[in-house]
Amino acid sequence: MLSYKRSATVTFYILCGCTAVFAALIVGAPFIMPFLEKLGHGTETEYAVFLMAFYLCSVPATAVIISLFKLLGNIRGDRLFIKQNVKLLNVISYSCFAVVPICFAAGFWFITLFAVSAAALFFGFTVRIIMHAFEYAAEIKEENELTV
Repeated sequence: MLSYKRSATVTFYILCGCTAVFAALIVGAPFIMPFLEKLGHGTETEYAVFLMAFYLCSVPATAVIISLFKLLGNIRGDRLFIKQNVKLLNVISYSCFAVVPICFAAGFWFITLFAVSAAALFFGFTVRIIMHAFEYAAEIKEENELTV
């Protein structure tokens, strides 16, 4: 097995574990927040805003998770430079961009979310650059397949 396939397989299992943790947080967040409120120095309003931002961000996060599973499936199936992967990377980048205004707005109540907003913006642009490289590689691959 090629090393990139082995790496994709390991990444697949790590993504499965992260997805399980994410699903547990989706279900358990309302029960965890009162406990964190007692431990921390935040107010009830700050934690309510954090919880609302978490649930709003869970929609694009779910889109990222689904896209990553499809992308890993394509990579494991030796379908690297295809237009479907470009579309999946596009969904991932726009999902990162969707998180930016949510976390930025919530950052006024929970300051750590400003950092999450900046990280999402950075990752959105990074994935966008990778998407353009995949797009170019897919075009070259199509041209080479048409060449006799």
